[in-house]
Amino acid sequence: MSEKFNSNTFDFEEEFKIKKHFPTPSYSDWKTLALKELKGKPLESLFTLLPEGIELKPLYLRKNIEENFFVGFPGFRDFVRGGRASSSVEYGWLTAQKIYARTPAELNSKLKKIKGDGLNTIAFEIGNKFSPNILTIEDLTTAFEDIDVKALPILIDANPNALPFFIFFLAYLEKTGVSLKDVKGGILSDPIGNSAHTGELSDRFEPLAFQIRETLNLHSRLRAIDISSIPYSNAGANAIEEIAVSLASMVEYVNYFGDKGFEPSDIINLTQFTLSIDSSFFKGIAKLRAFRILFNKITEAYNTNNPPFVRAVTSKFNFTKYDPYVNMLRTTTEAFSAAAGGADAIEILPFDILWGEPSELGKRIAKNVHLILKEEAHINQIIDPAGGSFFVELLTNELAEKSWGLFQEIQKQGGIISSLKNGFIQNLIEASAREEKEKFRKREKVLIGVNKYSNPKEKSSDYRKKAERGNHENENSGKEKFNEELLRLKKVFTENNPSFLRYSIELVNKGLRLSELENLLSLKNAFKVQCLNEFRLAEELENLRLTVEKIEERKSAIKVVLLLLNETLKLKSQVDFTRNFFEAVGFKIKMETSLEKTIETSPEAIVILGEDKEKIISTTKKLKERTSALVIFYSKKREEQSLADFVILPSVNAIEIYKTIIQKSEKKTQPNNEEA
Repeated sequence: MSEKFNSNTFDFEEEFKIKKHFPTPSYSDWKTLALKELKGKPLESLFTLLPEGIELKPLYLRKNIEENFFVGFPGFRDFVRGGRASSSVEYGWLTAQKIYARTPAELNSKLKKIKGDGLNTIAFEIGNKFSPNILTIEDLTTAFEDIDVKALPILIDANPNALPFFIFFLAYLEKTGVSLKDVKGGILSDPIGNSAHTGELSDRFEPLAFQIRETLNLHSRLRAIDISSIPYSNAGANAIEEIAVSLASMVEYVNYFGDKGFEPSDIINLTQFTLSIDSSFFKGIAKLRAFRILFNKITEAYNTNNPPFVRAVTSKFNFTKYDPYVNMLRTTTEAFSAAAGGADAIEILPFDILWGEPSELGKRIAKNVHLILKEEAHINQIIDPAGGSFFVELLTNELAEKSWGLFQEIQKQGGIISSLKNGFIQNLIEASAREEKEKFRKREKVLIGVNKYSNPKEKSSDYRKKAERGNHENENSGKEKFNEELLRLKKVFTENNPSFLRYSIELVNKGLRLSELENLLSLKNAFKVQCLNEFRLAEELENLRLTVEKIEERKSAIKVVLLLLNETLKLKSQVDFTRNFFEAVGFKIKMETSLEKTIETSPEAIVILGEDKEKIISTTKKLKERTSALVIFYSKKREEQSLADFVILPSVNAIEIYKTIIQKSEKKTQPNNEEA
């Protein structure tokens, strides 16, 4: 029991000095107390190794960063503390929430609600399954009817066909009397990133060069290039690889277009950078800061001094189909990280986007996270909130150093395109992905709701949707109408004739379709590259769970019996761990204390839980004689696996065990198997 406070022992007249009354403990004091609490475990057990090879320590001191502390100010080079002097205090970040619409009329209806919804950006995609079906200039006019495109920035992802939409947009602006120089934002594409995603080195540089040239001729700052790390991130790239690939892509674009007569500053100013932000909170902050440092280092060589425009997008890599509501927590953390890291624009993915077109709830929650972070948490009112943290400053420095080393290695390979051609980038990311997959398979990487704390009653049918697309007009109808004009237009474009823009706008106004213009400009090289293998961490386990569901629908549930050889209370930790382990894939768990009843259940697998080793061994022998079920131990000793089919221990490959049990169940249902 603690002593009562006695006012007689405290001199209120004495001058209060914090160091006297609260002396600063030394690192040695902290280490002694930490080792005491660890009860025999080494101090290194508190260290965490990131996928980037960076070791996170439990405690950071000033001496750790004395040589690496960044003393700059927001808006000043090296931009570590933000690209603008006011940081996000004056305007906040752009809420780059994609609008999902099926028709031009639906898009128009949603655009009219933007300000009322608290958004400050017109953002949508062209050409994917969630995009509005814009076919003609009339469709685009319908989409923007009564919308002031000068009032809000536009962020239109038109990859890989940005030039056709750019031409359509110019035609629309001419009809409405608006100058392109009064429109902010970007009509964006990334030929390099698209090549990595599709495996085709498309000849998209020439259309992009034309778009850049016309943008500059019209005295516009509408961005044309979006250097996106998303394809690499979705394939398993770590933060170092994302930063290095993004910077290498910038250098490739600047050098290529420099040979075409463009100034480096023009290319850099017309470029947006899109970086993925995952659930590693502090790493996300440090990644954005490190990226700006290296951007500054490179642009100094080109004699430009503007900061980068960075859009952060929450990661799909850690998203889950089962228990998708946990995705809300993931995206909130990631958006917070992006805001604290100084992102200029943030896009938050709807929590249920993996199941098809996001629900209204999914879109609303994604939008509201922006509002909560701005209007309630006031994150935008703090300049570089992580600045001065010994941990974040050192992590920023380590990410910057390692990313710079990889960037230099890519340049030694001949640049990003050469590195994609020879497979250097793909092999590098594949190695990172393989490591993350193994961690997930061994449950060292936890995704709540999937491989830990999963809901065994949950079914994919709870979330699965039918396609929500409308009946679209046939894309090919009327194509013959412009055959001769298209041949002439293609000739004008390939000859780099200045009349191309004027002639194409005339045809657009006559009814030329967006798809026809896209096909015209789809000039592809024959060269192929190894495409990035995009995946999600939870995907493999989710597919197994879906298989289990189908087996249950077809015959019966896959059963796993926990055979308890001691009282349940004594085995509680074993039971809890084992239930969690097998429910993650949808197996039905039953607990028994009787050997006879266990055999009668006819399970696919039997897990023996007990404390008496001799009893476990004898029970195993009896089971092997009387049943064909897989026998599994709960044990922390791998050498005991010879006694059973599998041993469950912390580092075991869970996916391997799940697959074996599923195969066992499938064999039982075959009509001519030996057991039938």
